[in-house]
Amino acid sequence: MAGVSKGNFYHYFESKDAVLIEQFRQIDSYYDKEMKEHPPTASASDRALDFIYTVYDYCENVMGIDMTKIVYMNQISIGEKARILVDPNRKIYKIFTKIVQQGQEKGEFTNDIKCEDTIAIFASFARSMLYEWCLYDGRIDMKDWARRHLSVLLNGLRNT
Repeated sequence: MAGVSKGNFYHYFESKDAVLIEQFRQIDSYYDKEMKEHPPTASASDRALDFIYTVYDYCENVMGIDMTKIVYMNQISIGEKARILVDPNRKIYKIFTKIVQQGQEKGEFTNDIKCEDTIAIFASFARSMLYEWCLYDGRIDMKDWARRHLSVLLNGLRNT
């Protein structure tokens, strides 16, 4: 454990899950900071792509492939415990909510799909690429994948 005694570890964290929770606090703080720097006047589609790039950038360049794998393995294996990746109170969901509401209010996204369903679609899209990235041990260019595939998703959400 990186040269840290078990006793010292549990002095700072009550459990291994607490380490993941702290990691997610850091992730959410990063998302919040990065998205405040993006122009709110951009289209909802552009903001969605920018945010998904932000998610991928953090995982690729800050967390790295090994920690991302640990997070996904933990979230898959925890059974009935609360899953952090799908917690609707996380910053990722709040940011997607703002983007979707903006898109629906400005007529960019259809109102035929409920806002919460559209948010779930975006979050699932972002997670699916991270899962693929883990499966291929980091050999996928996530931003290229997102750029190519998000257009298909956005076409389905467009207000026609």
